[in-house]
Amino acid sequence: MKFLEISEINPFVRFAKLMSYISVRDEAPELYPAKDWRLFMPYDKKATLHFSDGKRVLGKNTIAVIAPGVPYRITCEKQNDKRDFDILLANINFDLTMKCRDLITPISPTNPKIESVAFDDAVTECFYPYAVFTDFPATTNAHLVSLLTEATISGELSEIKRSLLLKLILLELYETKTFVGIGNKKIVMDTVSYVHANISKHYTIKEMAADMFFHPFYLSKIFRENMNVSLHEFIMNERLSHAKELLLKSDLSVEETASMSGFVNTSHFCKAFLKTFRVSPSKYRKQNNAAD
Repeated sequence: MKFLEISEINPFVRFAKLMSYISVRDEAPELYPAKDWRLFMPYDKKATLHFSDGKRVLGKNTIAVIAPGVPYRITCEKQNDKRDFDILLANINFDLTMKCRDLITPISPTNPKIESVAFDDAVTECFYPYAVFTDFPATTNAHLVSLLTEATISGELSEIKRSLLLKLILLELYETKTFVGIGNKKIVMDTVSYVHANISKHYTIKEMAADMFFHPFYLSKIFRENMNVSLHEFIMNERLSHAKELLLKSDLSVEETASMSGFVNTSHFCKAFLKTFRVSPSKYRKQNNAAD
């Protein structure tokens, strides 16, 4: 599995269509993994995506992106006494690269041939393993409509347009940063937000975890697994970065800078600053002021 940066995405659109699904309502639906990426958006009524860690309700103007290999199933809300219901969904099957563009036929997750088909294995962390977006610009919807239209046209030029339109959609979703219900990714994002919102306060990880209603060990474990850095290191680096900015852009004393950056005392701040940047806070300020 190859992890791509958002800037490296050059998607291949395998399938794009506004489809009417007939979904059987099931309290315990069987989940099936897809080989390539999926993007869904309901148009007429709510749909429910079921995952191994729970379910996510998709309303109108809600977009879900699901990575390959992630087990899922779609159902819809019960209406009247019927068992089968139609769901009108925009359905996009795609890869993040052009590596497997010769494989043009989308494979249903329930297709028995799925094990013999290998699509592109590139993923990107900002959408992995799945993400649900509820707040994105109107242009995203417009790009999606254009993509569905281009999908009805054959030819190399239309294929290029579909790729560009999907890339615009993914970039706009990434920019909104309004992921909801995405398991560990949501926890990490909330943790980062907490650190930034409380940058001038001194607190322990135990106190932070209590504020977020997690056990400190669990919160630290999830953060390290997703960010490849310990929570303690991340907090320290953010505090030091904030302190550097204060030293350059304010007249606060070193003591005041330490306090405003959440350090327990000036001595601790100076030792951490010197260890990280190989220069004391006061010398760093003098060097940069002289350079100006």
